[in-house]
Amino acid sequence: MALLNAIFGLLWCVTIIGIPFGLQCFKLAKLSLAPFGAYVVLDDE
Repeated sequence: MALLNAIFGLLWCVTIIGIPFGLQCFKLAKLSLAPFGAYVVLDDE
């Protein structure tokens, strides 16, 4: 899952309009590599 998100992130970052979507794909790839029991902290601004 992390590998697919990273690949799609690279594909999205090819276009200027797709860069925000690509960055989110990289965040999802990082999150999918987090071990079970890891905490996800959302920043509320």
